Amino acid sequence: MTPRRIIGILLLLVSPILLFFAARLISERAQNPQLISEAFNGAEIRFSVERTNTTFNGDCIPLTWEVTGETVREVYIADAPVTGTGERQHCDGTTPRIRLVFADDSSQEWTVPVQSVFNEPSSAVRAWLLIAPSIVAAVAGVILSGVHRWQMLQRPIVQYVLALVFAVVWVFVLDLFTNSLNVYRYVWDHYHYIDMAENGISGNAGLVAPYAYRPIPPLLAGFISNFAGRSVVAG
Repeated sequence: MTPRRIIGILLLLVSPILLFFAARLISERAQNPQLISEAFNGAEIRFSVERTNTTFNGDCIPLTWEVTGETVREVYIADAPVTGTGERQHCDGTTPRIRLVFADDSSQEWTVPVQSVFNEPSSAVRAWLLIAPSIVAAVAGVILSGVHRWQMLQRPIVQYVLALVFAVVWVFVLDLFTNSLNVYRYVWDHYHYIDMAENGISGNAGLVAPYAYRPIPPLLAGFISNFAGRSVVAG
């Protein structure tokens, strides 16, 4: 084996390692869920924030809350009046907060600080310093090692598998670098796909053409949601 090919293979091995650590740095946005659960002034409050790290400002954060108690007169999420129990996506880039107004006109607010990963220069620089070399190493590794000319890779089944792996990886990369859509504020075609993911196809009276003719992605999202214990939107 020539030195050129050895270097190429080493670069191919290094590339996914660098990409993995870059993804770990960026994917901090999917970690650190926070739950505020306490009793105050005769009320029981549960305020859940799915994550406290986002990729960019304006990324949507799922919130859920449940407030019980006869002393509570009004409930506000980010200054918007809401019912005592509900969920929504928080997408305006402000700090998620819940405020209660009690029958005696007193009020109390609870907040959960949120950090944008790419607003922190150190995090952004570390991520890019790993992503860029990873891409360069992968391209250089393919060229130097000559793996694209290997006989095994010319088999159709191998090419299908590689295409599938690339597609899955690309979806995860896109997810790392894009904000979440506010599915409660905007009603586009995603509304119908989410309905199929949550309620399936058989016996679903909400099916609408042409979206109903594309069932595989929403059904797959529903399966991922059930399997991973995440929301359908995340799936």
